[in-house]
Amino acid sequence: MEDGYTRTANALVEAFARAPLTSREARVIRVVERMTYGWNKPADWIAASVISQMTGMSEGKCSETLNGLIRKRVLLRDGGGRSPVRINKDIDNWDFSAQKARVTPKSITKSTWGKSPQNGVSNPPQDGDTPKDIKDNLEPKGSKNTSKKSAPKKWGEEIDHKLVNEMVVAVSADLESPVKHNPTTWANEFRLMRQRDNRTVEQIRYLIGWAAKHEFWSGVVLCPEKLRRKWDQLAKQAKAQHQQRTVSRQTPGRHSGLQEPDTSNLVAKGDGTYEF
Repeated sequence: MEDGYTRTANALVEAFARAPLTSREARVIRVVERMTYGWNKPADWIAASVISQMTGMSEGKCSETLNGLIRKRVLLRDGGGRSPVRINKDIDNWDFSAQKARVTPKSITKSTWGKSPQNGVSNPPQDGDTPKDIKDNLEPKGSKNTSKKSAPKKWGEEIDHKLVNEMVVAVSADLESPVKHNPTTWANEFRLMRQRDNRTVEQIRYLIGWAAKHEFWSGVVLCPEKLRRKWDQLAKQAKAQHQQRTVSRQTPGRHSGLQEPDTSNLVAKGDGTYEF
């Protein structure tokens, strides 16, 4: 226990043991329990990618299962899809009335909710325990035993979604309404910039602001995909403009007749200089 532990009320533990949860639902609940009670928090925003890493399930299955638990009122979310999630401690409000049996009608004659298993026999297989799913886990798409390769998942971390919001504001400044965009696709591009292209968050933010104010690039760089594709060209021009401004300041009495570029997005260093 010196490595950490999760405190959960006995009433909730016993309620989870009685509830007709599928194996996927039980695994997702344990993640929510770990990320909330495990950190002494009543609720937390938990990304599908985090649930996927902790359970081994795909992000799509994690989102589907999480939403199913919210519909059954086992989990609660106050707000939209990016709002914090918490365990519903009001057990009487849990609703399993729409639970679909995964076996033939002859196998189950009445509901087993709230009852102990008879003769030591456990409940019939639930969602997530079927042989097909087990086979899919052993032989994922794209393995040597399958012919169909799965498409890479598009996703982004919390900082990537923040960059999405910042770019929407920047490129929509002169528009009547915010630019149309797919948050997941945009966040995925920013994640690739950071993880694959080794761009820092400060560099990304600077180029977003610089391009949005540029006479030419403001009408071209309207999405992260374009920003990533034109990165080297944008960075070279931004650096040249910054160097020109520096030379103009260091040369007394020099007036180029050009308007000074906006430097509000430059990153200040401790020695009084700036870096891109």
